[in-house]
Amino acid sequence: MDDFVKVCSVDDVPDDTALAVEIDGRPVAVFKVGDRFSAVEDICPHQGASFEGGALDSEIVTCPSHGWRLNVITGESLDAPGVRIETYDVEIVDGYVYVRV
Repeated sequence: MDDFVKVCSVDDVPDDTALAVEIDGRPVAVFKVGDRFSAVEDICPHQGASFEGGALDSEIVTCPSHGWRLNVITGESLDAPGVRIETYDVEIVDGYVYVRV
């Protein structure tokens, strides 16, 4: 698990929004999507807001500031075709979430 950073317990991640963390100075949003986890750059491409507090519906998060929708698995915007955010690898080990940025 080279380059992976332990960010939280799986129980720390809400079911319906993001958990905002910082890894090496980068804002990262961690999501629980069903029985798996994802992590994306925590900067909405619309105006730079965090996804924390935005509603998560299946794989789609809605930015709480201006309503932009993004897929938290692929990083693709539903509101601006061709726009995407960075996605990161996630591993779950012994009940903890590890992310590689």
